[in-house]
Amino acid sequence: MKKSVLLLFIALLPSLLFAQKPLTDSELEVVQNFTSLEEALKQPDKVVKLSLIQKKLTALPATIGSLKNLQFLDLSENQLVELPAEIAQLKSLQKLVLHRNQFAHLPKEIIGLSNLRVLDMSYNLLKNHLSADIARLTALTELEMRNNELSSLPNEVSMLQRLKVLSLGENHLTAINPEIAKLTNLEALLFYNNQLTSIPAEIGKLKKLTSLQLQGNEIKALPSELVQLTNLKRLNLQDNQIGALPAGIANWQELEELSLWTNQIQAVPVEIGKLKKLRFLSLVSNKLTALPNEITELTSLETLELRYNQLTALPKAIGKLANLQRLDLGYNKIAGNEQERLREALPMAEINFDDKNK
Repeated sequence: MKKSVLLLFIALLPSLLFAQKPLTDSELEVVQNFTSLEEALKQPDKVVKLSLIQKKLTALPATIGSLKNLQFLDLSENQLVELPAEIAQLKSLQKLVLHRNQFAHLPKEIIGLSNLRVLDMSYNLLKNHLSADIARLTALTELEMRNNELSSLPNEVSMLQRLKVLSLGENHLTAINPEIAKLTNLEALLFYNNQLTSIPAEIGKLKKLTSLQLQGNEIKALPSELVQLTNLKRLNLQDNQIGALPAGIANWQELEELSLWTNQIQAVPVEIGKLKKLRFLSLVSNKLTALPNEITELTSLETLELRYNQLTALPKAIGKLANLQRLDLGYNKIAGNEQERLREALPMAEINFDDKNK
């Protein structure tokens, strides 16, 4: 009996010696990166990171399953339509990049990868409804699905409780599933360039959200609950049909970037002056005829874009924006004397008044 145990231990010793603990993102950045499957298979127990980018692969060999310690697999820019069953043997896999292939559905072979933290299926051919099987990847912290043809998300997406980044830009989504509000660890939500017409009130429950990107949709009104996102740093609502900002934007005390260009906004709320960390503000192509005096309280502001409005002047105290580096006023109605005043008030800023100064 003892002899049998000893022989088993000796047989397992090579894989035990090379067994890898889960590496952090920074460690995965610097670990040896194999770029040939043939070379990797010569020393399979040593392979932690494998990149087979632009290899013209139409199929992934079943031998991939022998790389038991693999934690990072990048198969970007190939012609893959499916994965071999053996990929399910990669129990240590943390990151799987399938960017720019030809997958039409979520590969069922990856559902059992219990340590998978990052899944990138951007620029594929995913259509209609994302499979509810996605909920079985409970370790996911980042799900990248941009540039596909998805029209909806399953309710089961709410089971991805560790998710921090959800990227679904450039799809055919017409609504944000309210179940997303249960993803309480979410930090970045990207639904840009879809066909959204509204934002669910439940979005206000995403208290850890720092980046919200909803540009390029058909949103007409913003829910009042949006101001409950007190940790927002970046908010992009450009290229929609929004007529006004909700009351209470003073709650966005952490906001650094606010992009609202190409909307229907007629007035900027006086609360704007409370956003002391705001560095970038774009209001290009709206319907503004004046700005509130409170905008001069944005002492961290570095870029102010006001092109294509109906402004004739800026507040008298505009010179208080001591950190302003760029002011774009092209295609407004700024008279010569007002232009001169602004140049004197903001001597350190680059100021554009017309299309000649783009």
